[in-house]
Amino acid sequence: MQTHVYRRWNAWQIAAVLLASALLGANIYRSVTQSFTIDEAFSYNRFIKPTMAQAWFRYDANHHVLLALLARASAQLLGPSEFSLRLPVLAGGAIYLFAAIPLLRRFLPPGPLFLLTYCALTLNPFLLDFLSAARGYGLALGLFVAGLLCATWEGWRRTWLLLCAGICFGLAISANLVFAIPVAAAIAAYGISQLMARKPVVLPLAELSVPTIATAALILVVPMHAFQSKMLNYGSDTLREMIASLLRFSFRHHEWFGESAFEQSEPALVMVIAILSLVLAVAAFANRPLLPASRMLMLTFSCTVLVIALFHFSTGLKYPYGRTGIYLPPLLVLALAAFAHAVPSRSIRVMTVALFAFSTAAFLCQWNTRVYSEWAFDSGTRRNLEFIAQRPNSGPVRLGATWLLAETINFYRDAYRMTWLPPVSRNKIGPDSTYYILLPEDAYLIAERHLRILREDPGSGQIVAEPVMAVNP
Repeated sequence: MQTHVYRRWNAWQIAAVLLASALLGANIYRSVTQSFTIDEAFSYNRFIKPTMAQAWFRYDANHHVLLALLARASAQLLGPSEFSLRLPVLAGGAIYLFAAIPLLRRFLPPGPLFLLTYCALTLNPFLLDFLSAARGYGLALGLFVAGLLCATWEGWRRTWLLLCAGICFGLAISANLVFAIPVAAAIAAYGISQLMARKPVVLPLAELSVPTIATAALILVVPMHAFQSKMLNYGSDTLREMIASLLRFSFRHHEWFGESAFEQSEPALVMVIAILSLVLAVAAFANRPLLPASRMLMLTFSCTVLVIALFHFSTGLKYPYGRTGIYLPPLLVLALAAFAHAVPSRSIRVMTVALFAFSTAAFLCQWNTRVYSEWAFDSGTRRNLEFIAQRPNSGPVRLGATWLLAETINFYRDAYRMTWLPPVSRNKIGPDSTYYILLPEDAYLIAERHLRILREDPGSGQIVAEPVMAVNP
């Protein structure tokens, strides 16, 4: 078995550290400047703003428990704001960005493959959105990668490293329940790796799995009492749809790639990903010398796909779709890099480098720090509320808004102490509003209710309007 680990630092690895620092800075910038979104605001209004007693006994698919606890502490310390509520995710993003570097150093030598693998792991705009938005996915991803790093680290006090890995895995599940699948796969992959290396299995597996279960149970046991299986009804019906969704979110995140061209190439891309997954599974289980980290990462990806399929066929659980499969792109990149380096074939390494170079270029073409793509319609909410707040108003203000914007508006009303603004209902837009914030699909109300457009937000398409009869001094 190969045991060499690449310990010396050089320019390629230092470049990865510099890129991680730049991306962390971009994430901090986004957390401060970008408007809150409907999902972030829903979590705040339901699970952070209420008292601990009220929030602790609720559960919902949007209740990312560890994030809610940390965001509550951050908001109490710094006051509720976009930055304070996103701070735990920024920490998770920092862990992901910087833990990925020593993880790659466990099995890759310095060189173009190292740096391009890191770029493919970190520049994906789909992942970057969740490394600053106040959702549990980014926090869980960072903790999961930290767990992989500890589990693949050889040498120093192995028992303590497995304990740390287990705690990280348990915290990842607590941050977002969808990570129970890759965590279970990683633990299974560790056990298989030990077995294939003819090393002790039972005790190390217990040292990894017990702290995982204990940590997750400690945090989730009370909120999960209200769990219902119908809360997991978001997903894909087929593996093809799952793969297509991840490709679409990664490579058409900001529509740099034409819709028709993408639709034409999508079936071929899905087939390529499926074939790569099969090849990685065969290589992972093959009895050939591999670095321990390489084998475990390849097995983790293969076991993750296997666990997803088993859950689907045994319980009817849907396949992941988009963000609920956010762990799959990084696991695929890690497994591909491990495979490319392990196989004694220069052509495979060259093809992998070319694939990661293309992916990096595609990701850079979609670089964006202004909009969270999944919630682009919410990107102008803060600007429009500030616009309305600056207008002179002689009496009480009543705001009518589409239901998609209601949660975010109510968050700003509370966080920014907009006492002049009554709570906005998620029901139909009231006919007697002083101002309206509409999405493009609500534009028919402008003619129907005789409204005058005051502002159109270029990023979100939101429209601020008021009744023609309204008079402002």
